[in-house]
Amino acid sequence: MQVIDDQQKPDVGVQAMQKLVQSHKSHFITGVVFSNVLLPAVPVALDAKTFFISPNTGPADYAGAKCNPYFFVASWQNEDVPGAMGKYVTDRGLKNVMLIGANYRFEDAISPFFGFTYKNMMLGASYDINSSDLGKLVNGSNSFEISLSIIGKKSTKTPEVEFVCPRL
Repeated sequence: MQVIDDQQKPDVGVQAMQKLVQSHKSHFITGVVFSNVLLPAVPVALDAKTFFISPNTGPADYAGAKCNPYFFVASWQNEDVPGAMGKYVTDRGLKNVMLIGANYRFEDAISPFFGFTYKNMMLGASYDINSSDLGKLVNGSNSFEISLSIIGKKSTKTPEVEFVCPRL
């Protein structure tokens, strides 16, 4: 068994994955937790037909038509929670919804968020509060962001695939 710390950095994660696949000839790899590291690193394992078991992240990049028989997720797909909320709102015919939440970037920043929907639009506001050394470089200033999203529906037909990802 080999343990390599990806330091939550995408480039370090890619190097670690290359080392596990090429030097150690690993048959199974697990442990990458964050999508920002997993997305650039996991193709190294999948291209080498090495099984990757994701303990936490399950990005849509490896679901549905893009499913890979060497990629398994032990938890949930990243988009499940917002997808469930969207389905709930749509199924009930709600037109106006208030959103309150926060995002956290590990050892970097926290961003409280407030927003609301009206018809097919969503207006949101967030405030990025730096907790990393970046805050020192910008004299402690944080950033305010306003976003406007247009929500539309598009139906698509996905092509048939030979391998179907199991949903557990």
